[in-house]
Amino acid sequence: LSILRPPRPTPLYSSAASDVYKRQYQRRVHGIQKMTEKKQISVIKSLANTGSNLQASAAQPNNSPVVLAQLPPQVQEGAQGKGTLYYEDLMIHEIQGAKKGIYNITGRGLQPVNERTPLARLKNMGKGLYLDRQENLKRQGLSPEADLYDFKLMIVITMYNENMEELKDSMKGIILAVSELQKMYQIQSQEVGIFLIADGFAPIKQEFLDKMKEFGFYDESKIDQEKYIVMENGKRKDYKSSIKWTDEELKATPTNNILHLFQCANCSSTLGNDIRQEIIPYNFFFGIKHLNGGKLDSHFWFFKGLAEYLNPHYCFLIDIGTQPLENSLSRLIHYMDENPHCGGVCGEIEVDPSSAATMCGLEYYLVATQFVEYKISHFLDKAFETFFGFVSVLPGAFSGYRWSSIKGDPLTNYFKGLDKENLTAFEANMYLAEDRIMCLSIVTNPVKKDYLMYIPGAKAITDPPKALSVLLKQRRRWINGSNFASFFVLANFTSLWSAQHSFGRKMTLTCLFLYQVFLSLLTFILVGSAYATFNTFLFEEFPYTDPWGWQNMVSNLYILLLFFTLIWSLCKSVESSIFFYGLTAFFMGCLTLLMLYTTYKYFFKDFGSNLSSYTFYLVLLLLLSYALPILLNVCRIGHLLIFMVGFFFYLFLSPLYINIFVIYAFCNTHDVSWGNRPETTAVGAKDQADKAKKKQTLLEDYKEFRTFMLIFWIILNLAVGYAMPRLSKTGQDQFVFIFAMYVVFVIAFKLLFSTIFTFQSYCCLDCCERPISVIPSIQFPHCQSRPAALAMSIENYSKYQPIELQERTGAGAMDSVIYGRQNHTFSHSLHYLI
Repeated sequence: LSILRPPRPTPLYSSAASDVYKRQYQRRVHGIQKMTEKKQISVIKSLANTGSNLQASAAQPNNSPVVLAQLPPQVQEGAQGKGTLYYEDLMIHEIQGAKKGIYNITGRGLQPVNERTPLARLKNMGKGLYLDRQENLKRQGLSPEADLYDFKLMIVITMYNENMEELKDSMKGIILAVSELQKMYQIQSQEVGIFLIADGFAPIKQEFLDKMKEFGFYDESKIDQEKYIVMENGKRKDYKSSIKWTDEELKATPTNNILHLFQCANCSSTLGNDIRQEIIPYNFFFGIKHLNGGKLDSHFWFFKGLAEYLNPHYCFLIDIGTQPLENSLSRLIHYMDENPHCGGVCGEIEVDPSSAATMCGLEYYLVATQFVEYKISHFLDKAFETFFGFVSVLPGAFSGYRWSSIKGDPLTNYFKGLDKENLTAFEANMYLAEDRIMCLSIVTNPVKKDYLMYIPGAKAITDPPKALSVLLKQRRRWINGSNFASFFVLANFTSLWSAQHSFGRKMTLTCLFLYQVFLSLLTFILVGSAYATFNTFLFEEFPYTDPWGWQNMVSNLYILLLFFTLIWSLCKSVESSIFFYGLTAFFMGCLTLLMLYTTYKYFFKDFGSNLSSYTFYLVLLLLLSYALPILLNVCRIGHLLIFMVGFFFYLFLSPLYINIFVIYAFCNTHDVSWGNRPETTAVGAKDQADKAKKKQTLLEDYKEFRTFMLIFWIILNLAVGYAMPRLSKTGQDQFVFIFAMYVVFVIAFKLLFSTIFTFQSYCCLDCCERPISVIPSIQFPHCQSRPAALAMSIENYSKYQPIELQERTGAGAMDSVIYGRQNHTFSHSLHYLI
């Protein structure tokens, strides 16, 4: 065994993947070399035993006649038909007498989920594979996994009224990820569940349901027509808009809703995608909430219902239409496997530039601008936060969590936003960014020492908003949610010191939180700061002469555009104001080009004298904050031409982000809706008149909060925007100097640590594979037909005694393997086992 060398690897997906296999093989061989002969034999035996167990479990499909005979009649019929398995209506109820926030998933009559259903069998199968994995670790003399779980991975896709094409995009990436997890990281497909949760019957298009039925994921005939469907002439006319509850159910359920759940076990459908690789059968669940309750309510069903029941190791969140790219989702999960204190991860969300209609259309420029914005936010912001181990927000469109890290208080805090009727205006805005609240709860958990990570290169592409109205509503939600959630995080960051982190980690996180105080203040006065910067450079290059000078007129035009935007945001709806916002963005873009010219002239007109000016270093750092992250990550950009075009329009439309989006957000802090989706909730037995009255009272309170908040925000930005240029003109530079140094500190701090992390990611993240000697399952990186190779390995192992091991591991035997000759010696079998 001491002379084992790996043969040339056959790439399955990419050269990077084959390099992983090669390193893993070398480390496993190195681990065996250091063992005694007796230990070597015991390791080989344990590998062979585990392989036979896995082969036996894989030989019996989930929908075999023997298993189906044990299922209830309604389940048998679906399974023997198109492979769709239907469950009785599921509901979530709060466990009586338990700690608040503990829920369970049951049947409609509060009966436990039938243990003979495929959902229960899937849980038992996952538990069996988990026990096999721990036993294998024990046989190798290694420590078992720290987490206790019954199921390896649950992936949820949330949808509202999207079409089948968007589901196909998401499923294409997930199907390939299931294959990667099994082939590269030995996570069996039986341990992975894919859940699509639709937010109510009403928004779903009939064409979507027809397609789902065609693929075998949906069967309307299984739904109780009397309870849930309005029939006319023997055909469905509509779905019922309310549910009749018993008194017991009304007291028990926190959702006032029902989930219709379908399962397709051992599914091999590509949903029409062109996937050339072999499809590994996967478990697909299609759940439809009978009534619409919002995206957060869909996550409530997933986490508090299905995940509580299955007890997974990891939960992964994906928005419909978001497509994980090759080696992305699997890489995130593998990172958490390698790092037991990683509570959550996210990859890089990349805007799909091909989604724009034409090169000359407005859609293209909006999409290209968002492409650049997403890139810079990951290269700079996410990289900076990851250096400290706290990513302030893991985006719900593409992120994963360790179940043991979010179970309990983090999830309780995450779902507080569902109780909108009892939230103040501040809390309602704060819970627009509920994922930020959960991230803080994970890091400050008093019984754990978890951190959060962003993994560069793990990409997922998404379809961005193309219409300006949709983009405005999205940014209103993002800006208000992040602002108020950031205030909450900063007010509660001291709870970090009660967590189990090391002293050094607590100190670095404290530095990060203190820095975010300065950053939040700068964000709050962003509009005033932008005007002050524009005015300062304008009058540096073109000194003030008289009130009717063109310089003064341009400065007043800037103020006028800000004033009109403020009035329009307060009085007009977005849909009726698109032309105004577009025209304002164009004029402000022209003013931005003027500011770029004055900045250039300031730098190069008298370059030598400006080197000693604090303004020089301020502008230099501002330019570096854009240029350096891009240069360091140029190989990760991908669509370089789109990026170059988009970067110009990103600069041109920067006032859209700095001024229009921010003003619109602060003028609408009373609006705590999702924005692009109607806010209809499960109604059931609730009195609609009382509910409408309470909603109107809340709206009045929220508008009062908006009034005081807006006045305070306007006064603060007026003070900054008016005072700085005037002080600079009168020679009182000490105040301007203090503000400039403040901005320099904010930019330099972020730039420094994001750059360090970028170098770190190139050097370390690609080398963090776990040594093969501790991987708790058999590796098959190089063989084309894995089951046959496994059978051959076990068969050959039984033919040879330990004493023959020494005779058959000579140079000649190993050389026959290296050069590809089919010599069925024990060494050849050992290659496949290792």
